[in-house]
Amino acid sequence: MQDLRDGKRSFGITDSEIEELSIPLHGGGEVKPSPRVLQRIQERKQHKPTDVSLFYWMLYYPMRDFVITDVKDPIRKALEAGESLSEIMKVVGRSVGLLPKITKENTISHNVHILIDKKEKLLSFHHNGGREKMVEAALNLDIAEYEHDIYYSFLQDWLLIELAMEIATGNWHIAGRPFPIPQCWSGGDLPDLETVRQKMREALNG
Repeated sequence: MQDLRDGKRSFGITDSEIEELSIPLHGGGEVKPSPRVLQRIQERKQHKPTDVSLFYWMLYYPMRDFVITDVKDPIRKALEAGESLSEIMKVVGRSVGLLPKITKENTISHNVHILIDKKEKLLSFHHNGGREKMVEAALNLDIAEYEHDIYYSFLQDWLLIELAMEIATGNWHIAGRPFPIPQCWSGGDLPDLETVRQKMREALNG
């Protein structure tokens, strides 16, 4: 930690920011911010825009190693350490915060643009100060992975197709029900299965 404090002046980062970014793991060890993380934070604080797509930003040099070691590895280590969901989401939130803001302008995939729309729609309905950031971070992580990593986008597409087939055949149980904490959701109740299937038929018949 001392080496980070010694070098923080070149990044314009305060001691308190370093402490906030150093996440102890109950399974042992600590996720500490590297100098590259500090530099990225400084850039975000200065609102420097990125002129490349998220796809290239995450896959190609000079940022590829940064994405692997400072964005993805802390999440992997927290999962392997058997951390609680709240601890894992702290790491996810920090890691996602190091990425460029995900927008339609800096993404390529058509499906990602749909995911961005659905994420924004969900967040507009969800009102829970204690969980909003956690939900948004999880959705942004999923979108970022889908955008640049065909390994995970294949798995997600496979799962979505399987679920769509279960809904189409009436095997997925969607009992119309309200959100469990009504004051945290303004998007209405879940529709029943037959309503969903009818909308799917209408969409297919166009």
